[in-house]
Amino acid sequence: MAGLRLYYLFLIEYFRTHIPGTIFSILGIALGVALFVSTNLNGRRAEKSLVDLSLGFMKDYSLKVSHSDPEFEIPQEHLRQLFQRFRSVQKIHPRIQKTFSLKNDGLNRGIVYLGIDVLSEKNTLSPGKSNFSEDTQPKNPFLITFFSYGLSKIEEELNIEFRGMNQGFDSIETIDSEGGLFILEDLTRAMDRVQAKGFSYLLLEGKIPENELEEMKVFLEALSPGYLLESPEEIQNRAGSALKSYNLNLLIISMISVLIAFFMVANTMTGIYLSRKKELGILRCIGSTPTQNLFLFLSQGVVLGGIGTVLGIFLGNLFTGLDFFSGDSNMADSFQVKSYRGIPNDILFLSFAIGLFGTILSTLLPSLRSYRTSPLMILREWNRGKEIVFRPLPIFILGVFIISIALPISEIRGEFRLPLFGFLGIGLVVIGSTFLFPLLMQISLILFRKFISYFDSALLEFRIGLEEVAGNPIKNTLTSASLMLAVSLVFTLTLLTDSYKKSISDWTDREFPFSHSVVNRSDIEEGTKKAIPLVLREEISALPEVEELDIFIFQNRITSGERVFFLHCFDMQVLVEREKKKGENTYPENFRDGILISSNLAYLYGYGIGDTLELPTSSGPVNFKILGIREHFFSEGGTILMDESLYRKHFGVTSYNSIRINFFEGKEEEGLKKLSGILSKYESLEILSSEDLKGLYIRGIEKVFRVLDSLKYTAFFIAFISLFSSLLFSLNEKLKMFGVLKTLGANGRQMTTMIFMENSMITILGILVGIGSGFLLGPIVIDVINRNSFGWSLVKAYPYHLIWQFFLLAPFLSGGAILYPAIILKNLSLRQVLSYE
Repeated sequence: MAGLRLYYLFLIEYFRTHIPGTIFSILGIALGVALFVSTNLNGRRAEKSLVDLSLGFMKDYSLKVSHSDPEFEIPQEHLRQLFQRFRSVQKIHPRIQKTFSLKNDGLNRGIVYLGIDVLSEKNTLSPGKSNFSEDTQPKNPFLITFFSYGLSKIEEELNIEFRGMNQGFDSIETIDSEGGLFILEDLTRAMDRVQAKGFSYLLLEGKIPENELEEMKVFLEALSPGYLLESPEEIQNRAGSALKSYNLNLLIISMISVLIAFFMVANTMTGIYLSRKKELGILRCIGSTPTQNLFLFLSQGVVLGGIGTVLGIFLGNLFTGLDFFSGDSNMADSFQVKSYRGIPNDILFLSFAIGLFGTILSTLLPSLRSYRTSPLMILREWNRGKEIVFRPLPIFILGVFIISIALPISEIRGEFRLPLFGFLGIGLVVIGSTFLFPLLMQISLILFRKFISYFDSALLEFRIGLEEVAGNPIKNTLTSASLMLAVSLVFTLTLLTDSYKKSISDWTDREFPFSHSVVNRSDIEEGTKKAIPLVLREEISALPEVEELDIFIFQNRITSGERVFFLHCFDMQVLVEREKKKGENTYPENFRDGILISSNLAYLYGYGIGDTLELPTSSGPVNFKILGIREHFFSEGGTILMDESLYRKHFGVTSYNSIRINFFEGKEEEGLKKLSGILSKYESLEILSSEDLKGLYIRGIEKVFRVLDSLKYTAFFIAFISLFSSLLFSLNEKLKMFGVLKTLGANGRQMTTMIFMENSMITILGILVGIGSGFLLGPIVIDVINRNSFGWSLVKAYPYHLIWQFFLLAPFLSGGAILYPAIILKNLSLRQVLSYE
């Protein structure tokens, strides 16, 4: 009981009497863990949404049979033959799947419409219970949505369209599910509603032997070229590959944010040790052992880490539903992603383990210092500077060495799904940069002392503030390191996003040399899949003001094995003729006989000129010869470029995604007027200039990286909390000193100036090293992690403007962090401080 009471008094009573510092410590840990949880949840839910879209949301099945042509409808006869031929197939579940447009609350979003056999799959619809009787076929559709975000929350009448026609539903019920936004209806009614003569895909149930898979593929190929046979694992792997860049960017941010939080914990616990050093010495005097002191002090970190981790998991789940912390991927629908709920067990366990283990690890150094605390040291008021021999020069040399090996190690390319050596390089830069602080701090102090010495006895508060910085090298190093991490994170991610924008801007000028484009605005912004009619090409080309005209078609999902690519089609002859006029020649002469691929596709998968790439077409899989490689930034997974004639032969052309135009010199204004007159006959068609088109791509990048901006500023806020928390805990240790100074005549302004000077020194040094660290991390993130993961060679656009902005921000950071401590000093009671003795 005595031991428990000791822990209670040492932990709970201390936290109770130091509420502000305790709250901010827990908040810092919670925010770090919350960012890790939210980023991982966003990535997992985006991946889950892609898998569910492929498998119809209900549950996993053994195999999926679909067709490479998305408009192909699987006949009932093929289903019957497949079931009769393969006895290992226990059930076949046919599905209808279309995209409807939901127009409510001023939003226009795509939702999935599903047709299933309700009677045979009724147990799948609502786990554990059935909404249907055995002998009654339901007549009403079922609307599936969720409490946090979804269709069930829309109280007014649903405005749903399909192919430009409003869709009405008699009655609506809600079916519980893990996630997804979709409307479900019985298969027969669904086929009538969308006027389908066959099925979108088939889901097979049963234990199918490996030797039957190849036989089944041959059988399906005989029924119709273009059939695809996929397992849920293959679909899962393809979804993970498609979202690789999205998840990787989130992972980098979350891990650095967690590091900042742990530096803050180490800094906080160092401050607690300094403020409670006398208590630990008194405990030793009354019989406590060094081991008991160690575990007693370590328990503080466990309590703070446990509470902060639990709160962080809760906040992380909350953050995933906020636009501020969610980004967009060009592969996943953000509205679908937000509809998912719950935290997977592995993310829950990993988050708790990282939060708790990281806190214990961060508390280890001050805990070891508490282990070394002796009664003699306390009773004799031993000088704190002699407690640990701290040699800055060897540590600085070690830091330089670690940084020097970081880049070579990061460039090692291993056969891993994640660029582990790149992450190791980032970790080495962070550790090496942290080791630079003690010597840099010592040099800065020498320079400041030299400067202040010219003022004789003036600037006394500055002198005391500097000496306080010199007195706690470990604690101040950890505080500066927290800020350094935040600064380097902001600098590196701004470099990354600006480099993407710069590269895409240059690429757009090079690959889209047209002054104007005709597009369908609703298709671009809302994904309605409404395009441009074929007849418009002839109408526009007949205008005498038009010098050049090209069409553009793209598929944003074409699979080759487990890989997902983008497919772009255009009239290459137009660009070849344009290059001839300039004396250039970047396209192969036989461009109609094969395909071109993006440089990142070639880099990632080892393709070269002369190799073949198998693609699913309307007539079955076809091996296309690779004729050339071009720099391309449209897709992180890779882009395939194809001439219109070849695309028409293998895929067929029913519409265009855009028509690109150049007018004769001096004829642009007149040509645009005539073009606008032609487009007035068509719905949602409009003209974009080359700058508008460039802006469209840039906004797409900004939507993807919006979450990175949110996370990096949140990480900066965590660093500010670290700064504030450090001041609060160190203030307790210095209250006696401030009390003595107040007795000697120091006023509140002078004492505030002391802590402001101390804080400014730490802040400026953290910013300075953080900028240098950002310059080191930038090449690793862009040239190593980005290059090895996505194959892109980005044009670096260093954000030099951030340098002066950071230093301009430094006094505001320091001033903001000392506001509360300044109030404490102003109201300082001499009786409270000096009665301790």
